[in-house]
Amino acid sequence: MEIQSLNTAINNILDNLFSSYVENVNSISNLYDHIVCSVEYVLICRVLQETSFNKTAAAQVLGISRTTLSNKIAKYNILTDE
Repeated sequence: MEIQSLNTAINNILDNLFSSYVENVNSISNLYDHIVCSVEYVLICRVLQETSFNKTAAAQVLGISRTTLSNKIAKYNILTDE
């Protein structure tokens, strides 16, 4: 997927999110943290699935250390084979 396609997909998701808050955008709090955590959770789960839950391979795909990946797995309570 090209970056532009990814940006378009993200923009569409945000359009849907903001349309549900059309009356008062100011009622949204911690939007940044919510979006980042949601994307991070889904991304980690998907990469783990694609790498057959091989943490070393998943960390390499994500561009983070295995320790960081393990910390994020614990943070989000992601179930693995261990």
